Amino acid sequence: MLVLSRKQGEQVLIGENIWLTVVEIGTNRVRLGFTAPVETLILREELHSVKASSDGRAAWRFGWRQKLRLECLEKRRAEGSNPTLD
Repeated sequence: MLVLSRKQGEQVLIGENIWLTVVEIGTNRVRLGFTAPVETLILREELHSVKASSDGRAAWRFGWRQKLRLECLEKRRAEGSNPTLD
C-alpha cells in the first residue's frame, strides 16, 4: 500500500485520468473528491461489500444508477456535446 500525505486542496493523479483531491480535513474524517471518466466505477468500501453480497435490492439500485449515468453519457456523445457528467 502506498501512503501519501496531502494537505487540503492538494491532488494525486492515479493512472492517466483519475484525480483525487483532498476537499476537506475534519476532526474525524477527510472528504475526498474524485475526477474520473464516467465509465470509471468508484465505490466506497461499504458499497463494494453490498454489491458483492447477496443483497439483491441494494445491488440493483446501485446498478440502475450506474446504468443511467452511462446512458446519459452515450446520449451526450451522440449529440456531440461535452461527454462528461458533472
